[in-house]
Amino acid sequence: MMIGAFGSPNNTIRDHDDFTGGASDRKWPDMPGSAVSLLTQPQLAFDDAAEMGITFLVPDYFQMDFGVNPIYSMKYMDMAHNAGLKVKVWDTGLGTPLNFRYSVKHNIWDTTWARKYVRHPSFGGIHMVDEPALHHKDCLAKKVSKWESEFPSASVFINLHSSYGGASIIGGKGEPGEDRDAYRYFVETLAKELKLNPLSFDHYPFEAKEYHWDGLSKNYFKDLALIRRVASDRGVVSHSYLLSSGHWKYAKSILSIAEMRWQVAVHMAFGYESFSHYATDLGWNDYEHFFTEGRAKITTRTQLENRRGSLWYTIRNINREIRKWGHIYMRFAPNWIGTAFVLAENAKNNPWFNLIDKQDLIKISDLAGVTNITCSQDILIGSFEDAVKNKGFYIANAVNPMTIQNAWSVPAQNRLPANITIRFTQEYRYAQIFERGVSRVAKLEEDKLTIDIPPCDGMFVIPLRSNKEAIK
Repeated sequence: MMIGAFGSPNNTIRDHDDFTGGASDRKWPDMPGSAVSLLTQPQLAFDDAAEMGITFLVPDYFQMDFGVNPIYSMKYMDMAHNAGLKVKVWDTGLGTPLNFRYSVKHNIWDTTWARKYVRHPSFGGIHMVDEPALHHKDCLAKKVSKWESEFPSASVFINLHSSYGGASIIGGKGEPGEDRDAYRYFVETLAKELKLNPLSFDHYPFEAKEYHWDGLSKNYFKDLALIRRVASDRGVVSHSYLLSSGHWKYAKSILSIAEMRWQVAVHMAFGYESFSHYATDLGWNDYEHFFTEGRAKITTRTQLENRRGSLWYTIRNINREIRKWGHIYMRFAPNWIGTAFVLAENAKNNPWFNLIDKQDLIKISDLAGVTNITCSQDILIGSFEDAVKNKGFYIANAVNPMTIQNAWSVPAQNRLPANITIRFTQEYRYAQIFERGVSRVAKLEEDKLTIDIPPCDGMFVIPLRSNKEAIK
């Protein structure tokens, strides 16, 4: 499974005279004491990203831009290749905007360097724009068509804004996130006109602000469901960003491994095939850092390892859990059938579930191979099939991790797991269960499987006719 990182491996080579990623007015603010800004061997930072479990990099335009400094940008790609990483390339020499705040430059289209970097072994696609506005549509469509005519085998990566972007970005009327029809039009229109593959977006869920309830974005599930459904209908890959480091108004504390697991579990319940961490140790806007403070120059791998902070290990551990069984998940994810929600017994309402458009959901009765399901906590369950028609179900304990009853900081005895009983159709006798990357096989009792999913977690279940059918 492909796992990316935005802003990685951050401003690794800012202190080197021959490595200046952007124009002088686009330099990172000084970060005295930042581990990576003190590196004397920038390759170490790329190797470190690979060790963290990253497979591709989405550099910010401060870090590499062929339209500003192609020599540096090619060196960036060389170091990424040395670490076994792919790169989503920035090139404003194509006249493309950085994001919704900028305009498309119609008359600029210089592919001199593109003819070189598309052949580079680390090339993983052209990052044409991040979070475009709806009004960019026609101009960007021309740029995409032009790119495809010159480089038909080189993919285009464009990441969309979430529904809380507001009318100036996604169109429509009213407050951000309130115009449901506007956001669907925005996604469906750009997906079609810009031929987006993957269909990517970002939505950062943890924030105690006016568009959130109890610290969790009220439209989070709605947006995830919509993007995945549109991607499925168009037959393209789905990609999303995880909130991995607190910044600006989002999660102003270091995220716990539980909060990271919750995001991964919810994404997998919706069948996402790829995601990236946002962000990995960016040095501005109060981003939470992956490395501890210090002043000494870092000249060796060991010195860099000694500066790793808790967030670095959280992200690495999450990535390791995913990659242990990512090959199994990816057998099923492209054939995502849909996602249903199940309320806890005696529960009457879940306001986050209520906002999901019905056309982006399936019903419990649509879960092929399942006759009944009950649970003690609200869950999301994604339904899948692999190429040989094996059924698979990803189940996420969807209870808001920001609420006190489910907060990871409360005593263990007060945390609330989701006790779930699934009754399968009679041909099944066993179930293979993947939990944090580890597989086990359980025998069904009277066609039933009972599992406990901890708060902020999920499990993948494959019903089996025989225990010899377990997938490796």
